[in-house]
Amino acid sequence: MWKWLEKIRNKSDHEKKTFAFGISAIFTAIIFIVWASSFYVSISSGFGKDTLPDVATPVSAIKESFSKFFQYDKESFENIKTEIDDLAKTASSTVVSTTTLGDI
Repeated sequence: MWKWLEKIRNKSDHEKKTFAFGISAIFTAIIFIVWASSFYVSISSGFGKDTLPDVATPVSAIKESFSKFFQYDKESFENIKTEIDDLAKTASSTVVSTTTLGDI
């Protein structure tokens, strides 16, 4: 095999590209034949639209993903707002307490 690869390396660029194209065409043809035969088997076995499981379409999956993200984001902002309000109340009561004690 190494001798065979060495023969290919010694050929011109045009011959190497032609060889690479031929090899890729063969592999593509093999993959296509396997895919087509599996497609034919699935159709001949009665696998139709009525037997498909309920699968989300890509668009609906993306939409659901974004809605979950924004729902989480909304909840996070509400939690942050509540914490800031609590912090503001605590800070204002601390300021009032400090001012009142300083006047005594």
